[in-house]
Amino acid sequence: MECLLVIDSGYSHTTVTPLFNGRPLHRAIRRLDFGGKHLTNLLKEVISVRHFDLHQDTKIVNDIKEDVCFASMDFKGDLERSWKGSKSRQKDKAVKDKDGDMDMIDKLNDGEVRVDYILPDGVHLLRGFSRPHDER
Repeated sequence: MECLLVIDSGYSHTTVTPLFNGRPLHRAIRRLDFGGKHLTNLLKEVISVRHFDLHQDTKIVNDIKEDVCFASMDFKGDLERSWKGSKSRQKDKAVKDKDGDMDMIDKLNDGEVRVDYILPDGVHLLRGFSRPHDER
């Protein structure tokens, strides 16, 4: 590849590095003060306003973000599927990381963008989990 754009999003910041012929363009490298912590706090706020008060449960919200959220390769198409609940079948376009876990890149469940997340109860279930969306 001649031109690449590497985006590294960490806990507290994101670094954007353009590469040309395998070498970084140092003058164009940018560091944004926006990272995973900010996404977790935003998700915590949205969930707390709409459903449960999770302001004090950052760990649970971070688990939800890591298990369910993904970076869309087709934002418009995924948005349409989430509104219409399309059941059209698509292959998963996920990337495995070094631990063998699925990465957050375009992880779709049978063409369905929506998933259900089961919250932990603290007694029998110590960590929440996701499952395919159920209309019931």
